[in-house]
Amino acid sequence: MVSSRDSYSVVFRRNEEPIKGKHRKLIIASKSKNLPDYPPTKGAVRSETILSGFIFDEAKPGVIDCHFFAEADPKISLFIMR
Repeated sequence: MVSSRDSYSVVFRRNEEPIKGKHRKLIIASKSKNLPDYPPTKGAVRSETILSGFIFDEAKPGVIDCHFFAEADPKISLFIMR
């Protein structure tokens, strides 16, 4: 049986305005944070998000490229045995 997971993340958002002919860009990123005010849930394993998020990049007016990235450690074995 796999235990429940919990996670606490901090989210960062940044708008980049065009500079000399470049297009607008929006970055939304998050990472895990361990804070004393938010301890792990009893009976659950705290997973870890090293870094994850989205980058929305205006390729040209009216066209947006969306990039997703994630590096996480769910704290689970990939080879669960019965």
